[in-house]
Amino acid sequence: YSKKNGIKKNPLAGPGYLGGQDTKAALEIAVDQVNATGGLLGRPIEIITRDHKAGVQTDARGYIKVDDELLTSVPGIWVLGDCNGRGAFTHTSYNDYEIVADNLLNSDKNGAKRSVRDRITAYGLFIDPPLGRVGMGEEEVRKSGRKALIGTRPMTRVGRAVEKGETLGFIKILVDAETKHILGAAILGTGGDEAIHCLMDAMYAKAPCTVVQRAVHIHPTVSELLPTVLGELKPLV
Repeated sequence: YSKKNGIKKNPLAGPGYLGGQDTKAALEIAVDQVNATGGLLGRPIEIITRDHKAGVQTDARGYIKVDDELLTSVPGIWVLGDCNGRGAFTHTSYNDYEIVADNLLNSDKNGAKRSVRDRITAYGLFIDPPLGRVGMGEEEVRKSGRKALIGTRPMTRVGRAVEKGETLGFIKILVDAETKHILGAAILGTGGDEAIHCLMDAMYAKAPCTVVQRAVHIHPTVSELLPTVLGELKPLV
């Protein structure tokens, strides 16, 4: 996006939009190659204008440097997606757009600006069985030095998995021992890429794990065992 040419509300409409005839510094993101997993190969990403380098800074790995609101080193230029190094997923790229658009168009209405600091790392591996991951892993929690609790359950003890004959995998949840906030979780197994969102939403709400533990989930589902796992937490050693 660009604030040049009097853009105040919609940076994608009107004669001043990025790349329009009245915009002198239309940006082109040039990337040599993109590998099969979405990673960047070849020379570092370059920000190029029609007439000269825009002066946008990149880091040692070639990613474009941005702040927590995705603004680059040049005022008026924001960068979204894989090239900013703040996430390499479709869902994080779309969230980049939401952050920038909301801050540009609605910041006066909503007050506090949105930031990537508020984003919780989460991803899925759509293999067989699928994996859903959110937040911290065991090693990350141990390195943080905080006291934590862990709950696990094999898919052989999840009714839905048994009924489908797909019992490979497990559920694992990590919880802060003092605040009772969920630190992270992994669900490897049938439906794990969907069930993980029950825990993710609780993390975004900054709700203690007891909120999920006391919820009544529909039977027979994978997520109905999440309260059970949270009720069997043990110290992480």
